[in-house]
Amino acid sequence: MIMIVVSHVVDTSDTTFYKYWGGWGTGVFLFLSGYGLFFSLNRRPADSTYLRRKLAKLLEPYFFMWAVYIILFALFDKQQFTWHLMQEFLTLSMPGLAAWFFKIIIGLYILDWLVFRLNISNTARLVLVTLTCAAWYIVARQSGMGPWWFNTILCFPCGMAVALWYPCLNRNFWIFPLTILLLTCAWSAVSWGNLPYLWFTTIAITVIRYLDISSPVMHFIGNQSLFFYFLEVPVLYLLLRTCPYSTPLYAILAVLLCGLLTWGYLSVKRRIIQRQ
Repeated sequence: MIMIVVSHVVDTSDTTFYKYWGGWGTGVFLFLSGYGLFFSLNRRPADSTYLRRKLAKLLEPYFFMWAVYIILFALFDKQQFTWHLMQEFLTLSMPGLAAWFFKIIIGLYILDWLVFRLNISNTARLVLVTLTCAAWYIVARQSGMGPWWFNTILCFPCGMAVALWYPCLNRNFWIFPLTILLLTCAWSAVSWGNLPYLWFTTIAITVIRYLDISSPVMHFIGNQSLFFYFLEVPVLYLLLRTCPYSTPLYAILAVLLCGLLTWGYLSVKRRIIQRQ
């Protein structure tokens, strides 16, 4: 998520040094989502309670940010209250923001939940999710949608595959990057691109496997990543209006402010729950 925030900082400047960070960060995020959901759905029944709990966690930052926008519009810009604003809310968008990443995450969570409700093997579930993601890739690309809607989607079933074959890969982890390399070459052969985001994800996961990155800060960012995603828009707007521009400075300040605001919200929420 930090890479995604940094890439959006770059969107406000003419530099291109970090221009791929958003796609790379998204690919790693989707990989880890597929990996984690696979284990989660194998431990718990894929019932309506499970889906409600997952959707509630995903939608919490969305509703929180909409509450903030509604309050700000009511105080400073009542002209924003139009039918278009209602359409943005009902389509899981934000004011002036398509929120494509959020929609993709919601769709993948529901897809995974539906597949795990079927009485089939885990291998068959992986195949179904992979075919669905590949179909989405082709349809979205052919229909002219922005590449961000589909260029990292295959990282999700890739994460599921690593979870499915974890015992084998844990003994022979070299199989994982070799397989992705072969898939990348095969994909290139049919003129659908070389899947640079999937390949970067492979490298990142392979490297991370040998590093100790467990810390309270990383755990916090991982668990509250969607808060970072939604909060970055007002944070970047604030920085542009109040600070002289500097890409490294903006990147650091944006991440710190997103983290501070997320921590503040969760602290207030925790105190309210404790009083009840």
